[in-house]
Amino acid sequence: IELSSAYKNAGGLIKAAYRYQSSSQPIIFLQKDPVSAARAAMVMRSSLPKIQAQSEAYHAHLAEIAKIEGDLSAQKEIVENKINQISQKRNDLTKLIEQRKEDYQKTEQQRKQQEQELAALAKQAKDLKDLMRRVEKKSDSTRLAATTGLKKHPLLSPPPGMILPVSGTVATGFGQKDDMNATSDGVTFSVRSGAQVVAPIKGQVKFAGPFQKFGRVLIIEHANGYHSLIAGLGRIDTAVDAKLDAGEPIGTAPDTPGSQKIYYELRHKGDPINPQKAVLAIEQNTNRKRI
Repeated sequence: IELSSAYKNAGGLIKAAYRYQSSSQPIIFLQKDPVSAARAAMVMRSSLPKIQAQSEAYHAHLAEIAKIEGDLSAQKEIVENKINQISQKRNDLTKLIEQRKEDYQKTEQQRKQQEQELAALAKQAKDLKDLMRRVEKKSDSTRLAATTGLKKHPLLSPPPGMILPVSGTVATGFGQKDDMNATSDGVTFSVRSGAQVVAPIKGQVKFAGPFQKFGRVLIIEHANGYHSLIAGLGRIDTAVDAKLDAGEPIGTAPDTPGSQKIYYELRHKGDPINPQKAVLAIEQNTNRKRI
């Protein structure tokens, strides 16, 4: 707009100057009034430098406009590329969200199916020992035959990093008679109300939920054929298939007045072993290494 206005203001002088500059001397003398022609020639001569300067300025301005147009064109191309990239990312994100929804639905279906299977499994189990055996079979661990009574299993290599799942006083030791006058396959601890319970060994949760009169029960599968069963929980803070580290919180004892009892059972390939001896063996091994 600015260039067009300036061009109009020039009043056609540029064209006239070029015509004058290219005119021959005889053409001037053909004018009817030689004096007027001479005066016009003098005016044109004095105006020519200014007109040439304006012409050069207009050319420079046009070159600048051409450069700006080129820059705008390049920027437009960059913006279009960015828009295409954003559009592609949006499409990829939409596909990812749809895939996540589909995966979540499948996972949710599997979780519900798993919960139903575990609930049915808990109903079928006669006692904790039977529940443990059924869970071991379900998790594709070593197939077990039902055991009767207490079996002594040689503890050659206790699970590394093993600790006891809760701090408390031993109410019933391994191999002692419990409240039902049955030989205990594990250890029962008397603990304070709401006491923290942790994973005794690194592993993966295979069962989590209520079971008969034993409160909430957790069964954790460990490496090398080991399984842990923890019963009497008031609250479970983990879920089936969760991977745990030794010492990771997994729940609490019931938060009711008075002392509570937490039962812990450790098995190796289906055979119950004394968890206290396992922890003691680990401590002794650790002390030997330090010496």
